Amino acid sequence: MNLTTGDLARLTNDNEWDEHAHITPDDTRIIWPSSRDIPQNKGGTILQDTLLSPPRMDLWIMNVDGSGKRRLTWFNKREAPEYLGVRDGVGLGDLDIHPDGQRIIVKMRYGRKDINVLIEL
Repeated sequence: MNLTTGDLARLTNDNEWDEHAHITPDDTRIIWPSSRDIPQNKGGTILQDTLLSPPRMDLWIMNVDGSGKRRLTWFNKREAPEYLGVRDGVGLGDLDIHPDGQRIIVKMRYGRKDINVLIEL
């Protein structure tokens, strides 16, 4: 959003959890956790429903204009090499990108435990 003009550019527009977006150190891309393309229950409308069935998420990257969206991690995809096989799925939270742009530290919900994970791109 341009705070001077009020112009708003919507970068995501779907029925997914798209959270904790961070811009890369070179100001060209955005990395964020999303539930995009991960089958899961989204029937709840109250916080209690979300707590009972927390969202499964992976990291995504896009250009700062919202184009070029692609998935970076595949923790919740059974056929992927980095699939973790967690019964309740993997959820991701806040993250930080190293100044070199090649490493990300992210809060991961691994089953019912929260851990911090360093991901190298």
